[in-house]
Amino acid sequence: VLLWRLWRRIPPRRREGTLHDEFLKQSSCEDFTPTNRTEAAMAWRMDSGIALQVSHGPRLRVDWEKRLTPEQDHLKGQVTTQERLWGVMVTMGIAGMRTQVLLDGDVLWYVLMFFCFYDAVMASIMYSSRFNDTDIFHRTLWAAFAFGMSGQNAYLNQDLRGFAASTGFMYLIIAVGQLRMASSLERARFLAMHDAVFNLAAAAICVVISLVGDAGSCRSDTVLVLLGIHACLRPLGFASFAFWTRSDELKEERYVPVNIWYMLSRFEGLYMMIIVCSLLFPLGLQGASFLASPLAAVEVLLGNLWALLLKLSIMDITDRAHPEELQYHALRFGSHMRASVYLLVFPYGVLGIALTGVGWISAPSGAPEVLSRRLLCGGACLTRLMLMLADACHGDTAPKVHAIRVLVQCAAAVVLVVPWWFEFGVLSTGLFLVGEMGVHLAVQFVLECFRCSVDGRPTTPAAWRWRPPRLLMPEIGPGPEGSGDDKVSSQEHFFTVLLAVAVLKLNLDLGVKHDVLTYFVRLLTFYLVISGTIRYAARFKAEDLSHKLVWSAFEVVLLLMLEGVSGSQPSFFVLACGWMFAVLAVLFFGRAGLNVPECRPFCVYFSIVHGICAVICFARYTEMLDHGRADPSTHIAVVVLLFFADSGASALRSIFPNSFVVPRPSHEYFVNRTDGLFMEVLGVAVIVPNAVFPGAAAHSHLVAVGDLLAIKLAVSIKAAIFDVEPMSQKRHAVNQGDARWLLYNVATLLTTVALALFGAGIPLCITSAGARGLGAYDRFSQTIICTASAMMWVSLSMAKFLHRPATNKRIHRVKAWAQLAGALVSLTPLVVPLPNFVLLCLVTLTAQAMEWTQYWLCCGCLK
Repeated sequence: VLLWRLWRRIPPRRREGTLHDEFLKQSSCEDFTPTNRTEAAMAWRMDSGIALQVSHGPRLRVDWEKRLTPEQDHLKGQVTTQERLWGVMVTMGIAGMRTQVLLDGDVLWYVLMFFCFYDAVMASIMYSSRFNDTDIFHRTLWAAFAFGMSGQNAYLNQDLRGFAASTGFMYLIIAVGQLRMASSLERARFLAMHDAVFNLAAAAICVVISLVGDAGSCRSDTVLVLLGIHACLRPLGFASFAFWTRSDELKEERYVPVNIWYMLSRFEGLYMMIIVCSLLFPLGLQGASFLASPLAAVEVLLGNLWALLLKLSIMDITDRAHPEELQYHALRFGSHMRASVYLLVFPYGVLGIALTGVGWISAPSGAPEVLSRRLLCGGACLTRLMLMLADACHGDTAPKVHAIRVLVQCAAAVVLVVPWWFEFGVLSTGLFLVGEMGVHLAVQFVLECFRCSVDGRPTTPAAWRWRPPRLLMPEIGPGPEGSGDDKVSSQEHFFTVLLAVAVLKLNLDLGVKHDVLTYFVRLLTFYLVISGTIRYAARFKAEDLSHKLVWSAFEVVLLLMLEGVSGSQPSFFVLACGWMFAVLAVLFFGRAGLNVPECRPFCVYFSIVHGICAVICFARYTEMLDHGRADPSTHIAVVVLLFFADSGASALRSIFPNSFVVPRPSHEYFVNRTDGLFMEVLGVAVIVPNAVFPGAAAHSHLVAVGDLLAIKLAVSIKAAIFDVEPMSQKRHAVNQGDARWLLYNVATLLTTVALALFGAGIPLCITSAGARGLGAYDRFSQTIICTASAMMWVSLSMAKFLHRPATNKRIHRVKAWAQLAGALVSLTPLVVPLPNFVLLCLVTLTAQAMEWTQYWLCCGCLK
């Protein structure tokens, strides 16, 4: 009623004119020069895509002109937040398969289940690269796809019938989208119908498996044959389409161009996430083995080093997405057959990384040595062979150097078989793989220097030169647009996922021990450490060799912190925290202070802050060694000191305005980094743990419905988070003065904590309802969920108030007040006791109401 009355007080808007003009007329927050008109239209487009696009029908992302610029795409070649969300979910599902293969050693079953994950995602990628949009149909489509993926994670390793049914549902969803496109776009009809047929065939196979399988992990001959046929459908689909477009005339008539920028982003994202989720994620949870056995500790560190070297080898040598290199990519260079081969070999490279990850985990987990050696060598060899074939499909500006690179990769693949052939021990095999990867990376670097040669002289690539820290953003004027320095690097994505893994482990411990104080102290410690890197990188980062080494050192120490948490050894966690603060004090702010004189007081201040935190941690570690325990207030003091560090810097700037210079941060970097942080925590620490297996509960129907409610809650939270952020740099709280900047940092922290609490409370709530029925009541889990929900809507409302409005100011404020009303509703169960299941329904409905309210207040004014 309150919202309706507020809405009725808003003056009616004119109905004539286009939506674009109507928005520009009604917005009173910008001076609409031509540049600002474009910016405002983009802000409206991203903030209320439903209103802008609900009226049009299906359309292509790229037309048949095949321009080599992403501007003609209405999504600008970007990956939507929905796709990023379930990109995290699928790689976490693939990583979850390691449990079964470590128990039974059945690698064939692992491979067949891998393609159940990958092929469904590949179907969505092929659809999205041509037809994706931000209208209400596609929002619903991707939400339903996320439901199916959640089912995959819930039934994985537990019930083949539910897993197959969830996979078939995902194929069916994509087929529905393709049939819709075929009915509306005449020129794309053949391709859409062709792909829909193969997706429907895959869905039919999954349905048959769900009917002939059993409640466990059935591996009958019939199921194996069906899964084998399913794994062959994607190559058959590519071969079939190549046959139906075998001539230039048929290709011109039936082919629909893909958005290559989107494809490259998705493939790079899959490589990144499979490395992180198959290697760093499980390695970070090996704390018990790491702390109990020096051999296991060495194996964990070797696996982490191999992952870092692999990432550098794949993503940091040659930038295939660079405009000068794009024309030589396999998707653009040469024949259609070359592109098909590239698409065919890509999943086997991902599979090789996943198998190698299982091998690295099997060693400290105590698996048989033969299995560990087979997985390590076989997975690494498969990865190298597929990367070689993928490179062979590309063209290059230096064909001779490119040919040598392909031959080097072929030789490296052969070398990787040596430990398997000569039956090396597990540690020897690990050392051999890391040594091979290091030598291979060095050879690739040398070849890249020859490839980038100028006037016949080898030249070091810009991203591999040693450069001291420098200011990322000038005090006045635009930043380094197009340089890549203001983008989030792939190594930063690495340890962002480690933060999500830490949240996952802390949530599991909270559910068992109910130790709230320890939970918050450790959670805030991890967050404030990451916040310290954001503070540095938004001002001083660069893509060069020195920062590659600094980020690598940071990632290793962060892994040690995670080992201390997962190994349940507080003293080691405190010691690792001391090392971390020393790294931040010396390698980050200390180094920046030496090389950027104008910001030296700022850097010295934060070096001192982190140095004090390091001293406190080392002193606490010594006390724990001497007395067996230490006063927790000392670590609380570290958290408080870090929390108020930015406030202290702001105060110093007010006292010494001429000498204490606070450098301007990069808005684009800050937004991308925080958005990535929210997405990783939402996917790794919230969605995946909430996918509870229904079959083991007495009231399985309540668990199944609870899983659906949990994924719907996550989708609504995702929409609310990314609706809050404005697209314009001028309107962001970062650029609205010190007070708003500091408060926005608090809002970001509250949002992260709220996401973490959702991941801790919802599984407890679902499990309790599944065990005791509809009337189950658990005060602890309910308190966590209510606190998380209230904190989420308060933080998003705070962020909304801090940003300058993009549209009418009154609408902007009503949206913020609506989120505060949602926070009050979320606290109701603390006053009026409700059963767990009813509480979950209430929180989910509140989130859905908040999502609808945000869009309604953006769109309804134009109706």
